[in-house]
Amino acid sequence: MTTRLVVDGNNLMHKIDDIARRMARDYDGARELLVRRLGDFRAGRRVSVTVVFDGKAGGFVQQVGSGVRAVFCRPGRSADDEIKALVARDPRPRSWTVVTSDNAIIRHVRDYGAETMKSEDFIALLAERKPGPGRPPTPEKPEMGPGDAAEWEAWFVSKKPDFGQPRQRPAPRRRIRHKPGRAQP
Repeated sequence: MTTRLVVDGNNLMHKIDDIARRMARDYDGARELLVRRLGDFRAGRRVSVTVVFDGKAGGFVQQVGSGVRAVFCRPGRSADDEIKALVARDPRPRSWTVVTSDNAIIRHVRDYGAETMKSEDFIALLAERKPGPGRPPTPEKPEMGPGDAAEWEAWFVSKKPDFGQPRQRPAPRRRIRHKPGRAQP
């Protein structure tokens, strides 16, 4: 099953340092940068992403090439109201995970059974690098260099003096059988 994510765009933009700095000089550019990052996050994952922003004149929905659905609220309606309504009117509100640090939104959507994630926690997920189109997978373990094996062997020898020595087994225990009718010591 695909996870459905709805992101409070303005809330998240203020939490990501480089996007927050860009907002002061190029607000639309900051929105586009966030949508691109959400698209990168979506690549290689089974997740649908909807990001909701406070409006542009007229309000509209834009499907971005990265598969992220961007919602711009119409005048007089906030992104907070739109997120609350999106979860409330859905027949399966429990299928949503709402990304925001706004406590009023968190309380409202939890009342409908939706999951929540603080923006600060989601930023850590955004920073994870997942394989996507044209992006090599992140290696799970580093390659060993020429001296690494010797270094590890020396470490283990220093921690376990018997490393590499054959293990000595304890002498077998003899079972003592008592004959019936005799007193046992």
